[in-house]
Amino acid sequence: MTLQEALDRYIKELSGKKSSQSHDRDIRLTRIILDRMEATQPLVEVSPLVLDRYRDLRLKEASVATVAKDMELLKDLFHVAIALWDIPLAGNPVNALVE
Repeated sequence: MTLQEALDRYIKELSGKKSSQSHDRDIRLTRIILDRMEATQPLVEVSPLVLDRYRDLRLKEASVATVAKDMELLKDLFHVAIALWDIPLAGNPVNALVE
């Protein structure tokens, strides 16, 4: 499963159950994430280093609070991938990021 496939599935299966405001935010953040990360990268290859580079890039164009929302979406995505979709990940790479 690629990053894009995982985000699309997350939006379809989980984000739609949130409030319309949260769902719209998730869609907007997903587009931003996919524009700045390799959408075709397998989810199992998204490492803390990849996420750290993404976060650094986003901090140049958005506020700390906005980037925190990006990271929360990614954290939840990886949690769901592990817990609900049985994607064989060693752990949640967002948790390994240094603040």
